[in-house]
Amino acid sequence: MKMLVVYVLLTIANVILQTVCHIGQVKWKKFPAAIISAIAYGFYTIVIVYTMCDLPLWAKVFVVAAINFVGVLAVKLVEEKRRKDRLWRVEISVENSDIEDFCFALKTACIPYSIVDIVNNDYSMVIAYCETQKDSETINEIIKQFSAKYFISETKFF
Repeated sequence: MKMLVVYVLLTIANVILQTVCHIGQVKWKKFPAAIISAIAYGFYTIVIVYTMCDLPLWAKVFVVAAINFVGVLAVKLVEEKRRKDRLWRVEISVENSDIEDFCFALKTACIPYSIVDIVNNDYSMVIAYCETQKDSETINEIIKQFSAKYFISETKFF
């Protein structure tokens, strides 16, 4: 029983480290990513040694699968909570016949926008900015309502 508890605790730590490592390798700069990678894979060696313990194979499989599911889910939830809102630029093609209603919907939702008139065309370009995830959801509903075409890009600040 003691061996099972140790194996569970080591697996929990390993899943958290490996998940943070994979996220870090994508999002972090090279030095912090290298440090977390070294720690995670160094710790993984300890887990590999404990995998050779006298527990039944199916117990090990269940422990690893369950802890990976819960651990990755928990780390991703924490990551989502810590994620900062970004400014997103949404370029929307709206039919000229719908432009007034579309802009009214944006004003009502307090979403900043500007209009670019396209000469000799049946469409206008609306450029809107979403500061929060809630704004993104709102503008998505407005776009669906008018069956508009759109392109989204993240605004980079330097």
